[in-house]
Amino acid sequence: MFWIDQKYISLLSNQLRNFKKKDSNLYNFSCPICNDSDKIKTRARGYLIQKTGKFFYFCHNCSASMLFSNFLKQFNSSLYDDYIKEKYVQSDKPIHVESNPDIPKIKKSIFNGLRKVSQLPSNHYCKQFIVSRQIPTIYHSSLYFVPKFKEWTNSIQHTFDDLEFDEPRLIIPLLDTNKVIGFQGRALKPGALRYITIMISDDYPKVFGLDKIDFNEKYFVLEGPFDSMFLDNSIATCGGKLTSEIEKLGKSTENAVFVYDNEPRNKQIVNNMFICIEKGYKICIWPDTIQEKDINDMILNKVSGNYCMTERVLKVGRYIENLIDENTVSGLEAELKLYHWRKC
Repeated sequence: MFWIDQKYISLLSNQLRNFKKKDSNLYNFSCPICNDSDKIKTRARGYLIQKTGKFFYFCHNCSASMLFSNFLKQFNSSLYDDYIKEKYVQSDKPIHVESNPDIPKIKKSIFNGLRKVSQLPSNHYCKQFIVSRQIPTIYHSSLYFVPKFKEWTNSIQHTFDDLEFDEPRLIIPLLDTNKVIGFQGRALKPGALRYITIMISDDYPKVFGLDKIDFNEKYFVLEGPFDSMFLDNSIATCGGKLTSEIEKLGKSTENAVFVYDNEPRNKQIVNNMFICIEKGYKICIWPDTIQEKDINDMILNKVSGNYCMTERVLKVGRYIENLIDENTVSGLEAELKLYHWRKC
């Protein structure tokens, strides 16, 4: 029901300096939190961005980040009241919903001692790595930097007996809607094991994005968290086969589209794709015109510069989503395309 968000964005727009509608999923204006710039009144670095069916606010200047509902509540409480009422009327839910005491709140305390990527100075090597990969800035406040990965991990649960050769890593949290289920440490220096995934809850598969996914709508299943940050309503595995990890969730796969890396000469990937097709799932078979090995590389090939260009990145992300839709197949058609796609 993000059309309701669009309606209230329009109602709020006359209160936002330099407001511009870029397209139906992207709005730009001067940030009312930091005032964007007192000297240059035309500067506009605040964005409302539609991701996974919801609008999020992010400012490139002060790094403020929140759901549109919270943004609206902060700047126009009367509009917010109308917004909440309309949202619940449309969803046929009662306006007052009692919280369930048996459901624990999300436990993010394990990350409290770490700096978010959004808090790092622009010359910090972790920040520069994220910027170089064009990761959308809306995710910078959800990623963390840890100077000593092994030591920090052991402070949460004992994992490493040998703390020698400890190293800094980027932390990618794995969250469900009500708790932290694990995290992935991404190496920042060459020569190290690229990814180390630590699971706190053994009841969950190694999947990124469970806190935002809507299984009732079309969703993409990808091979890496970074790739999923460029597509709406997507999740990614952090190790293991895509099909087996998703099946462990026990959720409907009717709306799932499995998107493997574009590596036709990788026998393991090709074999996994055949298994996916045999199980009856929908799958994307990349066209021959695509040369990049994954979605992040596709973004990098089409977005130049050393700054995370939110507007441009999102447009390319939507282009890739359309490309996936055009090349999603199943059954016999998928098998025939896969035989053609793989380079024997």
